[in-house]
Amino acid sequence: MGGAALMRTPAELRGWVGRGVYDPFDRRIGVVAGLRADRATGAPEWLVVALAGDGHGGGLRAVPVAGSEPSGFAVRVTPSADRVASSPALPDEDDLPVERDRAIAEHYGLVSDTAASPSGIPRRREAIRARAQPERGGGGPDVGPAHRAALVDALRRAHAMEQAALEQLATAMSESEDDELVHDLTLHHKQTRRHAERLRERLWMLRADRSKPRDAGARVRAFLGARRRAGTGRSPAQRVPALADLERREIEAYDELERLARAAGDEGTAQLARDNRADEEAMLSTLRAGRARLTAT
Repeated sequence: MGGAALMRTPAELRGWVGRGVYDPFDRRIGVVAGLRADRATGAPEWLVVALAGDGHGGGLRAVPVAGSEPSGFAVRVTPSADRVASSPALPDEDDLPVERDRAIAEHYGLVSDTAASPSGIPRRREAIRARAQPERGGGGPDVGPAHRAALVDALRRAHAMEQAALEQLATAMSESEDDELVHDLTLHHKQTRRHAERLRERLWMLRADRSKPRDAGARVRAFLGARRRAGTGRSPAQRVPALADLERREIEAYDELERLARAAGDEGTAQLARDNRADEEAMLSTLRAGRARLTAT
């Protein structure tokens, strides 16, 4: 939802009605039930998704058109299934109230682009900033093929580690009896979900959003490797040091990602790496303190 987006025609998007909707983790969200367009330009800005009943309740939700891609007879969107399910429900009527439209945009971290339409089309802040002052190397032509390939590979490795961390954090939260540690793990779980989203967004900006069969095996191996290093099957007493080890590896991964991004002149990816690394460093300190408390008791 930022960068050089592939524009979809209304006719093409109407052809998605009835298709299943999946998030980047291959979790089913629901079915495309329709479209909602910008009032001023008529450009489609939301997919109307009827939620599946498997844990998501029901009803209609809006999902940004930007970043959505057809995948066989399905549609893959950039937000996670949980984020879509927790978004404001859509009314049944065709016209979306302005207040509800803004609330949905804010839920997805979007702002109104009034330069594109008087009524404001939801876009990422970085996309609006890039139009005023293009970001050097932010997925555009300034990033050459070799740099782009290295960045995409590093972003995917980091994303696999964040996926593994989500699983391990959830397990540790359910097993720990240390209330303070559970609180910290819960906060970092939310941060980690945001890290994964930002990585997916950056991959999309680098035009690497659509999965390719030859990449699937590498992604699965990276995820399984990170999960093994995080300590799948370990006892609760071993979980904290295993998580600390994963945090150290994530810090190393973000160090490498920043190095590659700086070499490519991609300040956007470099900043993402710095921001995510700062969160991982803070969590590593928290885990060390938690381990010290557990050892002392």
